[in-house]
Amino acid sequence: MDIKLEGFVESNANYMRTALNLRYEIFTEEFGIDKYYEFDGLDTDATHYLIFVDMLPIGVARWRKVNNELFIDRFGIHKHYRNRGFAFLFLKYIVAELIPSKLPIYLLGFPTNKNFHDFVGFTEIVEEMEQGGITFIKLKYNYKESYG
Repeated sequence: MDIKLEGFVESNANYMRTALNLRYEIFTEEFGIDKYYEFDGLDTDATHYLIFVDMLPIGVARWRKVNNELFIDRFGIHKHYRNRGFAFLFLKYIVAELIPSKLPIYLLGFPTNKNFHDFVGFTEIVEEMEQGGITFIKLKYNYKESYG
């Protein structure tokens, strides 16, 4: 099994098209998030990521710098590849790239995934919010209590 993780910016048209298609499939089709919320116009200010397994894109994410904080969102793994460790590997990879900044790191996630978020190091729930008809939690990365 060949696993590849790639970070890129919006100007990489091929990767961006792949990321947007995967986001549509995961967040709009599967989770029912309104496409106007999902595609919020903030992609130009973000660094994006894809995870590939045997050259097939299976996961997507992005991060943005907002008010001297780093914010990871649009993090998702295709339903056929969940519960196999890819999400852990993927999120740890992204966090490892952000840690040297020493800025606060936040993740927008689903409340049902709280145990996973804890394991990766996002142990503090900052707030619960509803966006696009879906409940999310904003979590803060704990530099001292990250596991794995």
